[in-house]
Amino acid sequence: MGVLISSMKPLEAVYQTRTKELEGLQQSIEELTAQVQSLEGSKGWLELRLKETEENMEKNTLEKQEEIKRLQQEHSLQLEAKVSKIIEVTKKLDEVKKKIEEQNKTIGMLKQEIEDTLDGQRILEKKGSAVLKDLKRQLLVERKRADKLQERLQEILTNTKTRTGLDQEMTLNVQLKPGETCNRYELLAWLN
Repeated sequence: MGVLISSMKPLEAVYQTRTKELEGLQQSIEELTAQVQSLEGSKGWLELRLKETEENMEKNTLEKQEEIKRLQQEHSLQLEAKVSKIIEVTKKLDEVKKKIEEQNKTIGMLKQEIEDTLDGQRILEKKGSAVLKDLKRQLLVERKRADKLQERLQEILTNTKTRTGLDQEMTLNVQLKPGETCNRYELLAWLN
């Protein structure tokens, strides 16, 4: 047994060493187990936070999608309103353009009428001027003729006073207008 005991001593030393190592490892295992449990608690807390965050993100995403949808609807309504207003303004603009065209046509017609009237007035003025000149010329001719007749009458009156018979037929070389006739009795009545 002595040999056995002596051979056991190194084993005992190895055993004690191993036991100490095991105790150290046991302590490390306990610390690691505590850490694992702590990590699992943290994991649970993190998973809970992750789930809350995902739910919040999903909720926010839905809210944002609804907000986007609402804004798109508002934008569509505003766009439709603006398009209808543009159409209305375009129609009014077309109406104004048509009115302007009609007024321009009317203005053109009135200008032409004025121009035609002025041309007519110029022509009438020229004709009137020509007629006036002709009438003045005729008046001059008639005055000369009247003067000649006056002279002839004076001659006849002076000659007839010296003559004894007023019944005698008198011949006058009187210029008459075309279409005028004069008998001798009218002439004698005129002379007296």
